Amino acid sequence: MKKLIPLMLVTAAAFAMTGCTKKAEAAADTAKIADAIRAQEAGWQQGYNDKDINVLAAEYADDAAIANPGEALATTDVGRRKSLQALLSDPNLKISFASDRPMSRTETGAPPARL
Repeated sequence: MKKLIPLMLVTAAAFAMTGCTKKAEAAADTAKIADAIRAQEAGWQQGYNDKDINVLAAEYADDAAIANPGEALATTDVGRRKSLQALLSDPNLKISFASDRPMSRTETGAPPARL
């Protein structure tokens, strides 16, 4: 057992180091990533313009949270939908946004997201 733990640590370190190589980053298709970001933004904006609660709610991960002024933090699907519905009920709602230059993590040098 005492020999197994160091072996497991060395194995884990080897796997971690092989996933952090420049070769892996170079293989990323940044144009494809930028197109995917733009497509997601277009769908999100269309959801707001159509005031489609189902499209907007689908954009959030299961562990996402929405924070709006004067409201409790919405951390469940029901809570996020309630928060979004309050926003969508505004008859004057008009949202417009776009990335001029979507950038992937490999372009910015940002660390990977924690899971």
